[in-house]
Amino acid sequence: MLEAVDNQNNPEKLFLGEHPVSVDSFVSSAPGKGQDGIFIGKGFVAVADGQTPLAPGHEKEVIKYVKELLGALDKAKGKSTQDMFRSAIGSAKKDGVEAWAVPSSTVVDVRVVGEEIVIELLGDCFAVVKQGEQYTVIKDTGLHSQEDNEAIQKLGILMSEGKSFKEASEEIGPMLRKSRAKINTPDGYWVAANNEEASEHVEVHKFSVDSVDDILIGSDGISRLVEIFGLLTYSELLELCSEKGVKPVIEGLRELEETDPNCEKYPRFSKNDDATAAMIHFNK
Repeated sequence: MLEAVDNQNNPEKLFLGEHPVSVDSFVSSAPGKGQDGIFIGKGFVAVADGQTPLAPGHEKEVIKYVKELLGALDKAKGKSTQDMFRSAIGSAKKDGVEAWAVPSSTVVDVRVVGEEIVIELLGDCFAVVKQGEQYTVIKDTGLHSQEDNEAIQKLGILMSEGKSFKEASEEIGPMLRKSRAKINTPDGYWVAANNEEASEHVEVHKFSVDSVDDILIGSDGISRLVEIFGLLTYSELLELCSEKGVKPVIEGLRELEETDPNCEKYPRFSKNDDATAAMIHFNK
């Protein structure tokens, strides 16, 4: 299944390997965006966060690219991590075009290989794994996140000095363009785009199936509750999604964003961002 889904009232029941799981998921598109994607299928669950290219004229192709990428990853899920991502990125690429000039995507996925849960991360999506009372947070801490944080800090400083959000956003534009120009380069950061070499930079985490109770995966839109608004830790975000459901949590995020429409109290690149998550519960 590949679409924007709301499973909060009727969680998807499926198997990861031989193991029964329930998946509660929701995709919430921000006005004028709609670039997140989710895939819930047999033995494979993934979230992708599409990125608009620097070159004009490709904006509407982002969600198409995201869907192609997720579908290709699912088809290749029986392969090793590197081969799976190399195959998927290769099948969705556009020949003869630089990576920064075409749609790209970050992605996080969950699959079961033998008796191990494999979580694969490329870019700034995230995963939280609950094992009894222990939580493991898997997220990007590389150059992309560092430069985004620096740009957001600069945005906040400029607005505190009296500039409007629009004026401050225009002033940090060169910082963002410089960062995006580093996509899939040795001195930059790696995402799914036109360079299969990104497959060599996928972060892989493995857990014993029997040890895991829940996994939350999501795009950086929902992680705003942690990273931007500072209301929750990642473990608390998992527990809230487990208790309340993914959809109500994202709806609460939308209400919070509306309390700061000019991004003054909580500096960020836009009032709203696409927010997507899948809560995976292992039925034991």
